[in-house]
Amino acid sequence: MAEEYYTEVEGRKYRSPIVLWRCFCASFVAAIALYLVLMSTEAITWTLYAGYFQVDQAQADLIDLISMTSGRFALPIFLICAVFTLLLVYRLTANAHATGDHPGLTKPTMAAASFVIPLVTLIMPPMVMGRLWRATFNGGEPRGVIGFWWAAFLTSNFSGLIANANRAATDFAAIRNALAVSVLSFSTRAIAAGLLLFIFATLVQGQKPRLSADVFE
Repeated sequence: MAEEYYTEVEGRKYRSPIVLWRCFCASFVAAIALYLVLMSTEAITWTLYAGYFQVDQAQADLIDLISMTSGRFALPIFLICAVFTLLLVYRLTANAHATGDHPGLTKPTMAAASFVIPLVTLIMPPMVMGRLWRATFNGGEPRGVIGFWWAAFLTSNFSGLIANANRAATDFAAIRNALAVSVLSFSTRAIAAGLLLFIFATLVQGQKPRLSADVFE
């Protein structure tokens, strides 16, 4: 198994992130698909409330069923994605430390913890990822992709909170507004997940040359 292989770098273990990357990738692809489904159902519901077109009761029930069924998977998939994100952040950061001294590079445990510590998680994750990127590519800059990822992630979370706070609205105008904000939330979640996939794919690819060839066979 790939996770059993490592290369010794001055007494420190530099392990292959490939197994974690594959698990991360599978979970995030599932999350993106789910977010797109939820975005679509919310958008369709918004158009119905806005009066742009009408559907019969059977079609309305089908839309509700898809939305409710998809919604039940949202939290489990989010938690799975979160776990593999933390594990992959830890492994890639530990690998970067194993290659030598990188000024400013966050310690592996703190790098992972920064994604879950209250308040810290609003600021630290993009800094952690930027430092990891520079350590992996010997000072190379991520050219804004980390900033775009974090902006999309924060937008998705704040808009999601606003949408959920207005779910109990009774008048049509408030419901339409909540649905529109919900569409924004799910679309930016999908964008954030896609950007994080790209970031980690690039980091994993960047760490490959430092491992012995048989690690990736």
